[in-house]
Amino acid sequence: MPKKRKVTIADTTEELRDDYCELFDSMERRVIGHSSALHKVKLALLIKEHVMLSGKHGLAKSFLASEVFASFRGACFYKKQLSKSTQAEELFGPLNLKKYQEEAIWENNTKGMLPTAHFVFLDEVYRAADMLLPTLLGILNEREVINGGIKYICPLQTAIGTTNFITTQNAQLDAFHDRWLFWDEMSPLGRTDKISMLIRQTDQTSARKHTMAYADLVILQEKVAALPIEEETLTLLVEMSEMFASKDPDTYISDRRLCQIVKGIKAIAFLEGASIASPEHLVVFSKMLPYSTTQRSKLDMLAGTTYSTLVGSYITEREENTKLSAFEQEVLSIYRRCDSSLSSSAKQLLMEVSQELRDEILSFNAVTPNGMNKRGHMLNRLIDILAMCGAVSPAVPAIPAS
Repeated sequence: MPKKRKVTIADTTEELRDDYCELFDSMERRVIGHSSALHKVKLALLIKEHVMLSGKHGLAKSFLASEVFASFRGACFYKKQLSKSTQAEELFGPLNLKKYQEEAIWENNTKGMLPTAHFVFLDEVYRAADMLLPTLLGILNEREVINGGIKYICPLQTAIGTTNFITTQNAQLDAFHDRWLFWDEMSPLGRTDKISMLIRQTDQTSARKHTMAYADLVILQEKVAALPIEEETLTLLVEMSEMFASKDPDTYISDRRLCQIVKGIKAIAFLEGASIASPEHLVVFSKMLPYSTTQRSKLDMLAGTTYSTLVGSYITEREENTKLSAFEQEVLSIYRRCDSSLSSSAKQLLMEVSQELRDEILSFNAVTPNGMNKRGHMLNRLIDILAMCGAVSPAVPAIPAS
């Protein structure tokens, strides 16, 4: 009888990641046409951050939030629809009158309220009074509340807020806007998605609900937090934020948000099965842009351009440098094995031209498009020289000229 293979931590992590992805796949079959919002929630849960969903009424914002949080078994869930008349006690719990009368201590009974929840759904966020929203700053960011003069750490993992409009006139709410790492402007469904939605309404068996233990989500969160990230990735992130700010001064990326974006980069790398977060994963940058009065589509386009300019050039340069190292090894290999087939002058020419090309290639500025184009042409010339002097390894392909 064959010996049963021992299950490793890597096996468990991979299985949990697959289970987590399947959970959101099943959600997309129920919350049809809103994959962008679901993807942001998928990332937010892994890094314990928050999502704001905006858009007209009737776009399944509340349905999405409820479905997501109901999918985790064993978690405490708090939901509240806000309005102008909503008081802080409705979120943090009623005042303990006895303690206040006897000891003059303002203490809330938080049982079953927002401070005790793992997941929070705040509906119609910006209908609340402007004075109420700042009371949420501490619990959303530091996960702390002061109750009865004592500071308590709250178990809050992720909050989802929904709104039909956003208050922009009050600058005092800027810090509140910044507490939401992910923003998604949900749009009405297209014709095909509307048909799919109606079919789902009449055939509930086609959208089987998938659930996951809350404890398993916590394990995944720990794995994401522990994932290493390349220093070059962090450098490029800072450069991206600076370039983005120079092109759109009205969109402010705070230092706090920059640190949160690092967590998002790790999350996308983890979901892709990477062992380290690298510059390629900076593509998630556009999903974590702050709230701005600039049109969202323009922000996304600007972020995409910034990514292509900085990260795209870096990735191309890295690939070319890898090929260049392979070419250098090929030169040495040919030189060592062609003693009998090449004259001494031919061998000398091979080495001199190869070194000349190498120096010329490395002298180009790889960040500029022209520099990248020249590098590609020079590397292809090096391939031609190697082909003339010997035989280029099939593992060293030519680089398409850009």
